[in-house]
Amino acid sequence: MISSRDAAYHPTDDALAECAALIRRADIGPILDAARRQARGPGGRPPQCRYTLDAVLTVALWITHAGRVPSMAEVHRAVRVLRPDQLALVGMAGQNPAVYDPGPGYAAFIAWLHRQMAIIDPGADLPARRISNREHRKMLAARTAA
Repeated sequence: MISSRDAAYHPTDDALAECAALIRRADIGPILDAARRQARGPGGRPPQCRYTLDAVLTVALWITHAGRVPSMAEVHRAVRVLRPDQLALVGMAGQNPAVYDPGPGYAAFIAWLHRQMAIIDPGADLPARRISNREHRKMLAARTAA
């Protein structure tokens, strides 16, 4: 299982605050959240844990600064070990991602992240494998015909 353990290291308050300030200054989280709200349909279930794009981006930046590879599994592991004050710093006040089982929690995290990024990925519904030009044209035609 890809994320059956937590990160063995913890970000310092200063390093995380510096990364959070950089991410907030870029203002990408609120921009993507606003676009997602506009594209969102009715329904859905409440999530177990409410992640934020600011948290994901801040932790990924911190992991990069720490000299590690910022994979999504590593981001998930690092978010799980953040203290409550650090979670509040990245917009996840009141959340406790560490109480959920790492395996299913990771799957939920990745599903949430894919939904968030779908607004900036116009080909999210297309397969991530090599296909012929003819197949690609058929898929695009089917998208516009519907």
